[in-house]
Amino acid sequence: MIGFILKVFLASTFLSFAIKYGGIYLPVQGNTPTALIAVLTPSILMAVLFVMRGRRQETGFDVSAQPNVVRRQEE
Repeated sequence: MIGFILKVFLASTFLSFAIKYGGIYLPVQGNTPTALIAVLTPSILMAVLFVMRGRRQETGFDVSAQPNVVRRQEE
């Protein structure tokens, strides 16, 4: 668990520095549509992914269920 938290922390730190020091080289205009896209895109993307995941679970499609794998029965 600590490894995962460390990976997320390092990725966040790298992204923060990339935005702070590399962002000045990106030709992005500071206007309302650009700001809305930057703010709303992650939320919309996550909503779409959760809806797709929910539909898979409703239909009974389970990625982890592999029919060719023999599972050991508990004694």
